[in-house]
Amino acid sequence: MLDRTVSLTLCEAIVRYAKHHIVDMFLLNRHHELYFDKSLRYELINFRAQRQNTRDIMQDLADTAAGIEVVHQADAEKLRKEQKRARKEARLAQRVRSLEKLVLTGDLDSLTYSQRRGLEKHLSEERIAELMEQRSINAVQVQTSLFV
Repeated sequence: MLDRTVSLTLCEAIVRYAKHHIVDMFLLNRHHELYFDKSLRYELINFRAQRQNTRDIMQDLADTAAGIEVVHQADAEKLRKEQKRARKEARLAQRVRSLEKLVLTGDLDSLTYSQRRGLEKHLSEERIAELMEQRSINAVQVQTSLFV
């Protein structure tokens, strides 16, 4: 619709207040089709303003040659999301390790509600049973080493 790049706020204002101009321009560009095919109907439904990330490779190369670091917003957002996901995975792994340690060292009956809830959420029944078995094996080994 526009011949040049304009701000996103201007595009949002056009979408909000001048939809009839968008419809008129669309119909003007397709009036031949509508005239010759009377059964043809267009229904314009989705009006939105959208930002498109464009990259000028030549400008990026020139900036890089001049010693300017080139970072695009889309790349920065992707990196930020990846780092956030990695931090979340690390937190979850640490939480699972601490819950496994709790099962190996403590009595499950004395756990608080939040600890029991964490066990149910992060550890499967099979994993809890496996840890309980390891705990009993470790307890037997400690007892036999005391009597030797």
